[in-house]
Amino acid sequence: MTTSWDDLPLQLTVEEAADVLRVNRNQVYKLVRQRMIPHIRLGRLVRIPRDEIRYWQHPDAAHPQTAVAARTSRPKVEVMPVRGGLPATGTHGRG
Repeated sequence: MTTSWDDLPLQLTVEEAADVLRVNRNQVYKLVRQRMIPHIRLGRLVRIPRDEIRYWQHPDAAHPQTAVAARTSRPKVEVMPVRGGLPATGTHGRG
């Protein structure tokens, strides 16, 4: 593992994020599914912004985009609406 934040790439893979957080990659995928960790989806690829993960880990530090010091809450993750949604019939498109 790299010792300096600045040596890490701007976008971490799941494996790199797991290394930084000291958890296994399944735990990172679980956090992504639950929308508990800031992430970006590029098709099927998941990338975790380096600066966001540092802020997520240390919420009292300055946020990388706003540079507001002494934040007490974790960043809110925007939830993108699902296109189309589920059918109202409950049949999931069958029949």
